[in-house]
Amino acid sequence: MRNLLALARAQPAAVPVIQRLEAGRAAALEHLAARLHQAGQLRPGLTRPRAVDLLLVITAFAAWDELRTTRNRSPAAATTTITSLAIRAVTPGD
Repeated sequence: MRNLLALARAQPAAVPVIQRLEAGRAAALEHLAARLHQAGQLRPGLTRPRAVDLLLVITAFAAWDELRTTRNRSPAAATTTITSLAIRAVTPGD
């Protein structure tokens, strides 16, 4: 993904590819939020649109990349951190 983002800066033709990837990610998160809502598993008071907003930010490549590069976390550790944060942000907690 980092390479695609760099390519988009240098090659405007790459922008539609990235936009399609991000649109697919947003659609998947919309679907996830809808399923959580239907199952009664969204955090109390959290709307579906707000859940999608939170998930979009939390699961953005930049967040994972920050953990990998700046914090020197393994791919598995970065993924675990992002997953844990996403779950805590949108589902009923402790």
